[in-house]
Formats: sequence, structure tokens, C-alpha cells
Amino acid sequence: MTNPAQLIVRVLMATTLVTVIIAFAAKESETETTSDPVRVESLRGPTPIDEEGKPPPVAKYPKQTDPYPMQYVGQPPPIPHSIRGYEITANSNKCMMCHSWQNSVRMKAPKIGISHYMDRDGNVLADVAPSRYNCTQCHVVQANAKPLVPNTFSPVDSLKKQ
Repeated sequence: MTNPAQLIVRVLMATTLVTVIIAFAAKESETETTSDPVRVESLRGPTPIDEEGKPPPVAKYPKQTDPYPMQYVGQPPPIPHSIRGYEITANSNKCMMCHSWQNSVRMKAPKIGISHYMDRDGNVLADVAPSRYNCTQCHVVQANAKPLVPNTFSPVDSLKKQ
């Protein structure tokens, strides 16, 4: 049990801490109101939040192309074809029509990796793991689209074209 003296010291320490936090918060709010506002440009551009902006042009996705080269080890391969109209729900996944282990040879499509059949603990499952079922969570359709933000990324040396 805590004796009364220890309890009083703890209450005083807590009160002092709260007082210091409130003092810093008050000082910070004074600084914010007297300084110039920071201008941040979002992906919306100059369109005010309460107005509807003009949507960017829809990227033109290829019907079927050779896959782009990998940019880093462990990168989910980009999808080299359009997936417009593909449905991925709890009961259906159109990607599996071609990329499942049962259909990949017949459809001449790359089969999904063994990692997609493992749960979080590394146990191999008989079917695709629920955490890997939503393909577009990691894989994106490749398109020659303008980047939304500046990017200086460079692939790892082992993957650069010689």
C-alpha cells in the first residue's frame, strides 16, 4: 500500500506536469495565431475543399504487355493487362481464373507464389490465404502514367539494366 506522504508527492508531481503541459500548449497556440499560415498543396490542386474539382484523365492501360522490370527485391509484380471489370469479393476472385495453381499452365499465366498460400504463422494452407486474397491490395496495373508527386526512386543495383 502507498503511504499518505507518497500519495501527496504523486499528486503534486501530476499537478505540476499538467500545469507545464497546459503552459506549453498555451504558448504554442499563441505562436500559431501570430505566424503566417503554411501553404500546402494537395493532390486536389487549388480546388477548395467544398467544390468539386475536374478529375484527372483516366490512365490508358494496355490490353496486354510484357511486364515491366522489377524495381526492388520483393516487389509485387505489376499487372501487365487491364483488370477493368474484374471482381474481387469474398466469394469470387477473377484473378484466380488464370493465376491459380490449377489454371496457370492451361491459361499460360504466371501462377501465384507459394507465399500466397501461407498464413501469418508460416503454415501452408490448401487455398489462398485470406490476407493474400485481395490481389489489388499489393499488385497494380502497370501504366505509363505521369507521377502524382516528384519521385527520385532508383532500383537497387542488382536489378538495374546492364
